[in-house]
Amino acid sequence: MVTGKSIAKQTNSGVVQAFCPGGRKVLGGGITGVHDTWLEVSENGPAGAAEGWEAWAYNASPSVALTMYVWAICALLVLARTARGLILAPAR
Repeated sequence: MVTGKSIAKQTNSGVVQAFCPGGRKVLGGGITGVHDTWLEVSENGPAGAAEGWEAWAYNASPSVALTMYVWAICALLVLARTARGLILAPAR
């Protein structure tokens, strides 16, 4: 798991990204925040060519700065041959 962190200024929007290290690909991810009652997530999903996770959010608070956390669940994947054909599988 890789984490990214950013401070969203009051009544502003921002994007936070967490990238996978060393050729790994993202399998999933998510976003959370401090004072997340005010955090309005507009989108979150894979970044680039499955190189990490990113999220866009808006800080709806008129007076509180927010901290957003984005994480990516990463794995090193290889092409493997199965009875059904080729698949992407975790490297061993």
